[in-house]
Amino acid sequence: MTLYYLHHYDTPVEPARSKVFREIRARYFNATWLEEQADVSRIAKRLGNSWEHTASLVRRKRLLWLRAATPGAEVVTGHNYSDYLETIALRRERKIPEAFLPALSEYDEVSGFWRPLFKLSREEVRVRAAALGFSWFDDASNTDLRFARNRMRVAPPPSASPAGVISAFSPPGLEEAARSHRELRLPLERWNALAKNEKARTLFYAFRRLAIVRKFTRGHFARAHKLPFAVPPFFAHTESDAVIFRRGLGQSNDLPAPEASPYVRGDAITRSYTIAQPYGKKSLAKIFSEKKISPRQRRRTIVYLQPESMHKATRVVFPDGTTLRATDHEI
Repeated sequence: MTLYYLHHYDTPVEPARSKVFREIRARYFNATWLEEQADVSRIAKRLGNSWEHTASLVRRKRLLWLRAATPGAEVVTGHNYSDYLETIALRRERKIPEAFLPALSEYDEVSGFWRPLFKLSREEVRVRAAALGFSWFDDASNTDLRFARNRMRVAPPPSASPAGVISAFSPPGLEEAARSHRELRLPLERWNALAKNEKARTLFYAFRRLAIVRKFTRGHFARAHKLPFAVPPFFAHTESDAVIFRRGLGQSNDLPAPEASPYVRGDAITRSYTIAQPYGKKSLAKIFSEKKISPRQRRRTIVYLQPESMHKATRVVFPDGTTLRATDHEI
């Protein structure tokens, strides 16, 4: 078991919080303790998102990284029923249609994280924690009314649907055809049978299920800049007898087949790599900049080198198939 904590501020961890952590580590001495820090305020300012939304995205991404690093591992979070009711209230305040409100579920429908406390209110969790002899730390930010969720806590929590669960809209045939977390399929026959408004709801549903966060993914994570994709973060198209909804980051474009001569990818090029031009040698990094070649396009660019001088290029093959060749005259 790994106990994970992500500190959301650029300041040191509060002494009272550290005290609780010491008690936890003493109680579960065989568990691995992992603590990280992220300046959420700085990231939120750069992305133009709210502090709360950015914090949620950062936490989820870090937990996904941890899970990916440990095959077969399961992520367990402390989300409870009170959290769910507050989320419903926030979505309703923002005029999200009832059909698209998240369902009350033991597992997160997007990330698959396990939420064993999903039926317990915050007060019930505190009672159980006290009975088990746990102490806890009350974060002062939980009463800061600058945050929308805290403003919801001031008012009485909203009730869920009569059955106690918000039932999310699920287009018939779409769930059964889900192939992965990056793609959803709907038979073309069923798509054509949908009314215009149902097609719009299906598209919105697919967008939400695929968890597309365009601005955050492109602006913050270094991994996104290394992926060789050239499609939008979310798109839908017809393919044979089905309509495909895809997360663009999952679609990879293969490199052109390289020849036997020495070559490097464009994303490995530095200013030291040059190519001969009619009036002297020129830096490939500068050429990429002039041609506005993005980091993703550079990854799909092949630079062939002179065997006797590994930093001099003979030609460059760009993703669109165009080629830049070295001239015979170099001053």
